[in-house]
Amino acid sequence: MIEDSTLVDVLHLLSDGVARTWYACLADLGAQATALDDLAQRMLTDHGVQIASFATGDARLHVPGGLDTLNAATILEFVPPSTRDGVRELQVVWTIDSTNLRLLERARVTDIDGCALAAEHQSAGRGRRGRQWLSPVASNIYLSIGVRLPSAEQMQALSLIVGVAAADALIELGYADIGIKWPNDLQHGGRKLAGILLESAAPTPHGINLVIGIGVNVRVPAYVGEQIDQPWTDLRQITTAAHRRNEICAALLAAITNALTEVRRDRGSQYLARFAHYDVLRNRPITVHIAERQTHGIARGIDANGELLVEYPDGVRAASAGEVSIRTG
Repeated sequence: MIEDSTLVDVLHLLSDGVARTWYACLADLGAQATALDDLAQRMLTDHGVQIASFATGDARLHVPGGLDTLNAATILEFVPPSTRDGVRELQVVWTIDSTNLRLLERARVTDIDGCALAAEHQSAGRGRRGRQWLSPVASNIYLSIGVRLPSAEQMQALSLIVGVAAADALIELGYADIGIKWPNDLQHGGRKLAGILLESAAPTPHGINLVIGIGVNVRVPAYVGEQIDQPWTDLRQITTAAHRRNEICAALLAAITNALTEVRRDRGSQYLARFAHYDVLRNRPITVHIAERQTHGIARGIDANGELLVEYPDGVRAASAGEVSIRTG
């Protein structure tokens, strides 16, 4: 049986695209020739990566469109110098259970403010309300950022502020018509493009510790798309002039870092003012689900705290992100 660590080693070894014989690969990895079939199957099912073999006996890592790998140094080169000081640490790993989870664990023993963690693959990526976030290898962006805020009040509407910052970054890269579905999804053409997940770590005497996770569909493999239970899209479908993942990751990291700086200065309201430009629910009929109860109303934007304003027959009331889910219709 091939161990998970060997799968990661294979990714490292073959990611340069250089053809190597099967036996050369196995010799480098210390694996047995009898494990070849298991290796190829696990790479495909666990990571969505095909090992293409040829008549010459060569093996080469194969991902449709090529393998676009992340590199911490390259990402930081794309981050503007004025922002780079806000990124205290950036780590890129090949495979992990969840970038959010790992930063939350670090927060128990050390300061994670300004620490960012990106992964090529997540085995247990998480979305809002405990949903799974499918994370095929070297295809999308899986990025978590640690932040410490002085007060709980600065957490208000933070998911919307991060969403606006992320949308701004993608627009600046040339991806047009990005929208935000309250409270934490980026959309294009009514289809989900990205999700944001905020999770709090243990508080300290110095402030509130949070982890901001963002997952962006860059190039979703067909076999993964078949498993997604809602309409989705990726950056590849928005424009043919796609950017490399390092540049996209850098743009998101810089934009979110700048937004966090503004929040610390109590200037997050400027992002909330721009939310209306991205709001895909505004003035549309929606259904609000609270526990077993459903109510119908019209979305009327957000209030100063980032709560959704819903117009019901008896008046307008605010709904918080922790209480409701929204479906259009």
